[in-house]
This record gives sequence, C-alpha cells and structure tokens, in this order.
Amino acid sequence: MLGNNLVEESCQGYSRKKLLEAGEHWAKERLGKVSEGYSAQIRQMEMLGAPPEVLQSIRDVEAKDDIDFEVDPVNWKALDLFMTLRSDWSVVAHMGGAFYQGIPKPNIKSLFWLLNIKEKHRCKLFKQILLIERGALSVINEQS
Repeated sequence: MLGNNLVEESCQGYSRKKLLEAGEHWAKERLGKVSEGYSAQIRQMEMLGAPPEVLQSIRDVEAKDDIDFEVDPVNWKALDLFMTLRSDWSVVAHMGGAFYQGIPKPNIKSLFWLLNIKEKHRCKLFKQILLIERGALSVINEQS
C-alpha cells in the first residue's frame, strides 16, 4: 500500500476526509444508497410508534441529504476532474459480480494534458482525485 501512504503523507492544504466523503457520496448516489440509512431509521421509528412530526423531521433531513453535499472550495477542481473521469473505471468481472479497481492513471494524465492543466498543479490534483476515488471504491466494492 505504498501508493496510499504516499497520498496520505502529502495531502497538505486540503481536507483528506472531505475528499474521501465526496467519493463516498458520489458512489452512494450512483448506487441509490444515499438515503438508505434514514429509510431504515424511519421504519424502526414507525414500528416503535413515533409521532408523525418526528418521522417527518427524519424525512426532511433525508431529502436534504439526497441533494446536498458540501464541497470545500479547495477541492472543487479535483471533484470536477473526477466527475469528468467518472465513466473511466477499470472493472474486473468474476463469477460473483464485479470488482472496481479504479480510474486508470493514464486516463488522469491524459485529462490533465487535454485540459492543459499546468504541471505545478498536477501532483496535488492527482492526489486529490485518488482520495475521491478511494472513497468511491469503498462504497462501490462493498456491493461485490
């Protein structure tokens, strides 16, 4: 896991946790799992006889979470690049389903070149994209 340590050690100036959460949120939304936890909570509260206003407050939070995810300004460019690459995943199919390996690194490099991203910004953006990818992989491969 040398690659993971390299990314973690050099993530200065941006929130590692927020980038991982961004990837997780993207993957959950893609898989339709964003509000899964709240739906289970609502069912449990209904079984316990919770008043309608309590159930509605949970539904309100659920609706807000389905739409909103706060992105720090320092992470916007990396998230935008990740979204551009969102269909470029390497996937290994097997008898039990599929395993997502991630976005091929040459695809990231090509995107930098196509968008004429300055050399001095590439390393930081690359590391940010890998963190977002790691967050997404933790959710996507959970299904396999």
